[in-house]
Amino acid sequence: MKALLEGDEEENKQEAVKALMKEWNETGFVPFKEKDKLHKEYHDTVDQLFKALNMSSARRRLDNFKNNLKNEAKEGGQDLSRERERLMRAYENKRSEIKTYENNLGFLTCSSKKGSSLLNEMNKKMEKLKDELDLIGEKISAIDKEISEQADSSL
Repeated sequence: MKALLEGDEEENKQEAVKALMKEWNETGFVPFKEKDKLHKEYHDTVDQLFKALNMSSARRRLDNFKNNLKNEAKEGGQDLSRERERLMRAYENKRSEIKTYENNLGFLTCSSKKGSSLLNEMNKKMEKLKDELDLIGEKISAIDKEISEQADSSL
């Protein structure tokens, strides 16, 4: 798994991770002294892999979006402002949702295991929302850049 994490190749990475996870789950006895160390190392590596895979898929989606923008701009680009408005509404909705989570987290203080897992889950959701918000912001910037390039070329 560490080799996958360090490798640049994106092809079939998800399938390889799934196969390695299946192999890990089928592994038998591990010496008790090594169990916790190996378990932590495994989960840390899996978390890093999933984070990297998620980021690379978000980057691919953004690249595809930019390519579609360029194609649409060549066709006249009347829909760019509508797409920008739609993305701005989505951006504001995500910001509002993040503020709600932050507000709710301010009210929660838990010392129990179940309460702390709830806090961890909410923090994970907030991080995912922030990543989505960043992606939407990058898409809006790409539209703005495309619109300004259209305006410059028409002068």
